[in-house]
Amino acid sequence: EGIKQWDNLFANPSYLFNPNPTTIKMTDTSYVLSGGLGYFGNAWQVFFLQVNSNGDSLRLKEYGDIVQEERGSPMVVCNDTLIGLISYSDISSYAHLKLLKMCLDFSNLTEIPLLGVNGYAFNYGHSLTFSSDSTFLYLNIKNRNNTPQNYMAVRKIDLMGNTVWTYPLSGYTTATSTPTQITILDNGNIVTHWFDEEFGSFEEVNPYLICLNSESEFVWRYNFNDNAYKKTIRAVTKAANGDIIGCGFTHNPNYNYDVGWLFRVSPAGQLLWEREYVSYTPTANILDLQGIDEDANGNIVVTGLIVDALPTG
Repeated sequence: EGIKQWDNLFANPSYLFNPNPTTIKMTDTSYVLSGGLGYFGNAWQVFFLQVNSNGDSLRLKEYGDIVQEERGSPMVVCNDTLIGLISYSDISSYAHLKLLKMCLDFSNLTEIPLLGVNGYAFNYGHSLTFSSDSTFLYLNIKNRNNTPQNYMAVRKIDLMGNTVWTYPLSGYTTATSTPTQITILDNGNIVTHWFDEEFGSFEEVNPYLICLNSESEFVWRYNFNDNAYKKTIRAVTKAANGDIIGCGFTHNPNYNYDVGWLFRVSPAGQLLWEREYVSYTPTANILDLQGIDEDANGNIVVTGLIVDALPTG
């Protein structure tokens, strides 16, 4: 019904919490949040915070080495195991990846090093998703060398971290913070999104969805390559009927600010519809949709932000 049930502020007296968008539901009624833990001038580390259904803090785990700058963590949970994806480095830029495995009470933590993408010095983990039978993991890895171009690859690994296959995506972006997800379709195929410079500039101008099967074979691709103005995908997920729904924002030239953007694509890669949404709040300009899901009635629910247009915005 859209009625706020509760909100809560979590703080560490010595550090800053910088949560990432990942929130997962445990096998009970609790939830786990994760993100960066650090303070200005010091290396970032990682936190895992468990809260109950009323928003009360149950337990906090801090992880990291003061020498190595850890960031993360996309998470998944299966049975009695919580798995997180960590990016880390000791050379001022994220170069390496590892999995963290722990029990649901954050005990018995183990580390599994992962290979980077061949030919690239810097690697950053962006998403982590179980296969449909929960026997493999899919992850997106942003990779680059000492250039501004960031590339993306999809990887399938077993639960011990061994690489099954890696699929490099075409295109690149110079943007440093470009969220991306992997969605598992009902038939076991996977869908993810990225940007292709072939259709635009060196920034994230023309996004696309790409579908692969479980053996890394190409299935389809849908291009949102409207050269009239820039579009940016923020989040994608699977609807209850198997469609792909996504959100983000566009630079529609009919407005002097960004507008919200929703789209729906069939499992076969056909665009069913796309819509733009404008903020009519007098002092607000940018409507940036950043998260998407469905409620029990099949209605689409999105989250995002409106940025104040005033100079102090």
